[in-house]
Amino acid sequence: MPRRDLLSATSLSSAQYNLGRVVGPALAGVVIALGSYGLAFALNAVSFLAVVVAVLFVRVPPAPQREEGGIAARIRAGARAARGEPGCRAAIVMIAIVALLASPFIALVPAVADRLVEGDDALGAATGALTTAQGVGAVLGALCIVPLADRIGLRRLLVADLVLCPLALAVYGVTPNVVSAVVALTLVGALYIGLLSGLSTVVQLRAPEAYRGRVLSLYMVALGVVYPIGALVQGAVADVVGLPATTAGFALALVVVVALLAGLRPGFLRALDAEPVEAPAPTAPAALAG
Repeated sequence: MPRRDLLSATSLSSAQYNLGRVVGPALAGVVIALGSYGLAFALNAVSFLAVVVAVLFVRVPPAPQREEGGIAARIRAGARAARGEPGCRAAIVMIAIVALLASPFIALVPAVADRLVEGDDALGAATGALTTAQGVGAVLGALCIVPLADRIGLRRLLVADLVLCPLALAVYGVTPNVVSAVVALTLVGALYIGLLSGLSTVVQLRAPEAYRGRVLSLYMVALGVVYPIGALVQGAVADVVGLPATTAGFALALVVVVALLAGLRPGFLRALDAEPVEAPAPTAPAALAG
């Protein structure tokens, strides 16, 4: 795949995944209404055969010659490659921070719905509305990523998302009713998918070709491991100080982290680009300029 098409492919993958999160529950509701829960689960299981058939048609180039050493040595080699490339290192660290401070909003959607409504029927409807809102926002955001990145650049888009996403998340955290929460969560979904797709693209474009798979796996591990930890932490904090204060507080903490990085480590954010960014050349003193 040409490098210039990678962000498009990543955003398209995110769009179809989140579209499935919107369409799937709707179709399940129809099946349950016309049949039963058992039929819905059976059809869901059968649907995975489509993935199997699609994979059978995938053709990949032969794998390179097997490296010396075991799996642990290869993991260490991938970690060294990620640490040695500034863009990969910055993207992996950043996704871990986002997973800790922002991503837990996904796990806490039912708790937010429970805060906003009363009664089991209303709770189910509110949870479904919020989940759908996030999915719709993610699809819309995924469709906007490429045009925006072409216009302002991938790094600027990522930095903007790193500020706007937690601000939108803070608003979502303190919304007083389901309608405003749906609107806010739609915006959060659009901005959050920009972070995931953008940071993943940075890793894939900046990683050394021989280590791209291993570096990308480290990125996924950072997201997959830190996110549930963040959900546990935020859930425990919410039990003490309340869910609105927790969601808004952790979101604003992400803004503070980004601001500190911009002020103290500007090279860290500059590394979040599709290509390495050269440091500006030092300016010659005026006395030597002539």
